[in-house]
Amino acid sequence: MSVYCFLSTNDKDFPDLLSPKKHRPDGSALNVFSCAEDLHELEIIKESSYGYRDIPFYTKLPYIYTIDRQCTAERCRQLFEHIKANAKSKCRYEVHRI
Repeated sequence: MSVYCFLSTNDKDFPDLLSPKKHRPDGSALNVFSCAEDLHELEIIKESSYGYRDIPFYTKLPYIYTIDRQCTAERCRQLFEHIKANAKSKCRYEVHRI
């Protein structure tokens, strides 16, 4: 069984969060890592197509962002800080784990 974490929003301009351990400054992916822990750094990436067909069952918000990370207190804090720093007052944001 797989787990899918995502952020849904009606904010079409919500920015991605790319890990410098997983991406170069131009956004291209790195293929070599210093350690296995680097693979689990927090990233929030806008989906061009839903990763799972049943997402509309969980949310009606139109924009979906995959949340890629291994859960640690630090990464949860980073996620919260990124949402807080970029959230707009009239927009809705939901975090899901299915």
